[in-house]
Amino acid sequence: PWQLRQHADLWADILTYLSLVGVVSVFTGSIIGFIRLRVNHRYRGNAVTPYKGFNKWHHLLGLGSLLFVSTFMFSGLMSMLPWGIFDNETDVGEQIVRYNGGELSELDKFPALTTIANTDAVKEVEWQLTGGTPTLLLSRSATDKQVVVADGIADDATLRALIRAAVPALQPSATLLASKMISSYDNYYYSHHNRYRPLPALQVEFDDAESSWYHIDLNTGTVIQRMTHTDRVARWLYNGMHSLDFTLLFQHRPIWDATIILLCLFGFCFALTSVVIGWRRLVYRTKHPHVRVNS
Repeated sequence: PWQLRQHADLWADILTYLSLVGVVSVFTGSIIGFIRLRVNHRYRGNAVTPYKGFNKWHHLLGLGSLLFVSTFMFSGLMSMLPWGIFDNETDVGEQIVRYNGGELSELDKFPALTTIANTDAVKEVEWQLTGGTPTLLLSRSATDKQVVVADGIADDATLRALIRAAVPALQPSATLLASKMISSYDNYYYSHHNRYRPLPALQVEFDDAESSWYHIDLNTGTVIQRMTHTDRVARWLYNGMHSLDFTLLFQHRPIWDATIILLCLFGFCFALTSVVIGWRRLVYRTKHPHVRVNS
């Protein structure tokens, strides 16, 4: 609700500590569930659980969905980046400014729009710097973009030369360990959840204290994202465990969709048994306030 979201710190604390309570609840419930489960020396009637009705289904569904529910709850906690455990030491904004070659200024030094012969269907024009070189970025769509330099439309060789010359400025005191072109999505660079990532892209890796990786759009020269070692760990703890962003799944969307839907239905049924059991207990305690109810 926006009434809560407008208080950002309060909103974050509520989600963080509710998630923490959920993690503890799942952990303690699983202990009880395993203690009460009997596979070898079964209960009367050859049952593996001592419970009946909704309590029985809560017991069995809880153990059956334990892996999914526990990882979902824990990754939900991690999505809040609690207590600053995933904070980076350096500011990527400053690194991008160095890569660009400074802040935008003196727009008269940029190529003039009147020198561009074909501006048909251009929806957006951006003034940008790439390694200190003034350029214009013409966007016709998310996948149709052109970079303009002083001599006109920049070809691939010209743009990539600008990019490679600017890359060392991202981490001037570190060594460039690797540089590779990405022509297909992988575990750390991919499009999913309405988040578009262009191809091809350049991935560069440095040996700085945070083991930074950068992904640069080879069509425009813009830095798309930086991923430190902490970011890569957070990627698996949140996107991996919470959204099941695994290559085998998100590159085959029907499989990903079916997996998510089935797991959510399983978790919903488990949660429903909790609500029914909790409601029945509240009603019983209201009607019989002096009677002790055993689990």
